[in-house]
Amino acid sequence: MKEVNEYIISEKTIALIPVNHMRYRTKIKAIDGVFYSSKTPMQIMEVSCIHGGASYDGRRQAVIYFTRFSQRVPIPVKPQEHIYAFPTLSPSHNQCIWIIVHHIKDVYPLENDKTLIVFGNYAELIVPVSFYTIQEQLKKTTLCAGRFSPPYKFCFWIDPQDRTIRRNLTDHLSNKEDEDENENDNDNGEDTILVK
Repeated sequence: MKEVNEYIISEKTIALIPVNHMRYRTKIKAIDGVFYSSKTPMQIMEVSCIHGGASYDGRRQAVIYFTRFSQRVPIPVKPQEHIYAFPTLSPSHNQCIWIIVHHIKDVYPLENDKTLIVFGNYAELIVPVSFYTIQEQLKKTTLCAGRFSPPYKFCFWIDPQDRTIRRNLTDHLSNKEDEDENENDNDNGEDTILVK
C-alpha cells in the first residue's frame, strides 16, 4: 500500500473513498496510482480547499448562495484549475465518496440502485447510489462550474438531447456554429440573420 501523510487534491485525483481500516481512513484513486491516508475524505477536502484559496465551508456557502442547492452540494476545490468534486451522499455520512468530476468519462446504471462510473483512464468505480442521483450531481456540478470558472472553460457538460457526458464545451460551440452556417448555406438564397 502506498501511504501518504498529507494529500492535496490535484488534477490527477479521481476519487476519495472512505475505508474501514485500522490505520487508514481514505483510499485515494488517482491517475498516478492508488494511495491510502489516515485522514478522512472530509479532512482531505478541507485542506485541499484551503490550498485552493478558500475554506471548505466558505466554498460550500458560496455555492449554496449562488445556486440554492442545499443537499449534496458540489464543491469548487480549485476552480482556477477546474477541479470540482461532488459527494455521493451527505458529506457527514461515513460512506460518502467524493468524485472529482473532470475525470468522469461515462456513467452506467446498475441493479440495486448502484452506478458504475468509468473514468478517463478507464478505471471503474461502483458507487452505492442510483444513476439518477449521479446524473443530478453532474448537473449540479455543471452549474457550479458555470458560476465559478471562466466562461467556455468547462471540463465537461451534459448533452441535453442524448444526456451523455461531453468533454469540451468550446468544441461543441464551434460545431454548433458550423451547423448554423451549413443551414444558412442551404436556405434557398434567402438572407438570414444569426443572433448569437
